[in-house]
Amino acid sequence: MEKVVVLLIAVLLDAMFGEPPNVVHPTVWFGKIIGFFDRFWKRKNCLIDFIAGSTFTLIVLLFAYSLALVAINLPTLLRIALESYLLFSAISIRSMVEHARRTIQNGHVIAEEVKKIVSRDVAKLDQSRLSSAVIESIAENFVDGVLAPLLYYSLFGIAGAVVYRAINT
Repeated sequence: MEKVVVLLIAVLLDAMFGEPPNVVHPTVWFGKIIGFFDRFWKRKNCLIDFIAGSTFTLIVLLFAYSLALVAINLPTLLRIALESYLLFSAISIRSMVEHARRTIQNGHVIAEEVKKIVSRDVAKLDQSRLSSAVIESIAENFVDGVLAPLLYYSLFGIAGAVVYRAINT
């Protein structure tokens, strides 16, 4: 029953607020840790880079798992609150919908807005291809930002959702 309560609170928080502020957003923290390692690691050779990359990945995953462990070991109400927040930060429903809505204005798909959500050059795309790009991006973001975190949450609890988010980042 607690899992359902956590899920409902997380989805409600997402619907009300969208993304949490960067300063308190675990996914942003994962990205900052990854960016730190990436900035300061000077490439050596394949084997050393593989070992370093694996070590850096393990550090990020252990950090993510430790966030879940903190939540799991709290008293019931605090655990539900922190798990709800962590799950809220692992999903991204409202933000995805808002980004998609901005791509359409007056019945036309706006290339400048599409460019913000896709990783391809949109300058030469016609309306049909722009629409396709939006649909593909939303489908991918739905899997990454909604379906997968909720699947891992349902299978492995908050640790599954948070560790998935770190891996995906």
